[in-house]
Amino acid sequence: MTVFTQRTIRWSGAEAAQQEKAGVASVLMWALMFVPFGLSAQTLEPRETVRIDRVAFTGNWKTKVFAVRSELLFEDGDEVNLAIIEESIQRLRNRGYFYEVDWELVEEAGQTVLNISVRERWTTFPVVYFDTSDLYTTVMLGGYDQNLAGLGFELLLTYTGLYYRNTNLHNFSLRYGHPRLGGTRFSLEVVCAADSLFSYLADPASKKRFDAYLHRTRHVELVGAYEWPGRLETALILGFAHDIHDPSLPADEGYTGFDSVEEIPAVGLRVAWDRIDLVDQRRSGFLIHGEGRVRVPVGGTGETFFVGKLEGQYHHIFAREWLNLSTRLRLDYSSASIAPYRMHRGEFLRGGDGMEYHSRWVAGVSGELGVAPIRRNWLFLELTGFIDLAWGGNAFAAALKASPMLRVGPGARASWPPIAGLYLSFDYGWSETGDPSFRLSMVRFF
Repeated sequence: MTVFTQRTIRWSGAEAAQQEKAGVASVLMWALMFVPFGLSAQTLEPRETVRIDRVAFTGNWKTKVFAVRSELLFEDGDEVNLAIIEESIQRLRNRGYFYEVDWELVEEAGQTVLNISVRERWTTFPVVYFDTSDLYTTVMLGGYDQNLAGLGFELLLTYTGLYYRNTNLHNFSLRYGHPRLGGTRFSLEVVCAADSLFSYLADPASKKRFDAYLHRTRHVELVGAYEWPGRLETALILGFAHDIHDPSLPADEGYTGFDSVEEIPAVGLRVAWDRIDLVDQRRSGFLIHGEGRVRVPVGGTGETFFVGKLEGQYHHIFAREWLNLSTRLRLDYSSASIAPYRMHRGEFLRGGDGMEYHSRWVAGVSGELGVAPIRRNWLFLELTGFIDLAWGGNAFAAALKASPMLRVGPGARASWPPIAGLYLSFDYGWSETGDPSFRLSMVRFF
């Protein structure tokens, strides 16, 4: 094998130095002593193209070749430029399977070969979440593998316990994701869950509780998506829910509650433009995400209603990669007249109470500014300050509060690069009334 000296050879994302083509093998061997892994030559200019006859993979001891190849934006025999190669390599990094992804171009037996070398990450880890207030405590335990058996599939299993002062509720969920079905641009996601929620209703004017309800639901949702060029994704959402409003627990509290059983099919659409890249252990870029569902209850006295979400995110790394800014804008809407179907929990404010809304519109702004004092191959530590602000409806907690509502405080983020997705987040914040709360999670808030 000889080094293909008319194109750039790269290691760990950095361009090698340029050198003219050597005509004598001894000169080539001398250069190899000073340049890692090979000899670099003329840079592949942005407008220059090269035919890739074959792609070779090394280091993927767990991940199957088809799962790696499915992220590439070209096939063997295609003419590609530097931008296409770089975007394909970034897609592999974004998947999170690999600790490092490097590439080089070589000439072998008269063919141009793109060698992609990777270092695998450990991708199976536990999921832990803890959130507490004076009204209830939430505990989530589970497991997640984002590269199941090296096939590129995602599997998430969780148990969530909601511990109120007078009762305990238990929730279970399973999520399965299959990106790049058969090496195509189609992907599939399946979600099955059994959820229960106990909450109070109050008069917005007097802020006095007048009822409570227990909402149990069993639902399954299928999401089939197609990715267009430029990372634009469109998806069709099909769902079905079995909803029960059980008056038993509200009766124990002295309330009437709701008493209904409904089957609720749903259909929806999702559009997402995801330009967020994984850089080290942080994110850079932007995301625009919108989705809507129409839910049509079957039987009973239910109503047809629409629920929608619009979200934008922006992440920026600066100051020589010491600082990181993350922001999010989100707007939720529901046309349902029944309060339980206009509930939004924990989506806008992190930690503590005051996370339940009953208005049709709920809007929120979140921001984080972090500094990374430790950026090692074995540990990435970031210290942050955060602020969450939300508007919409009422929040029901020990003291009934009206919007706007606030969370502000310090936080810390720790991750371990050799282990994909192993992420620990701690936030200690204060509300608009000065009440403290904290959030410990292995799941990003946004």
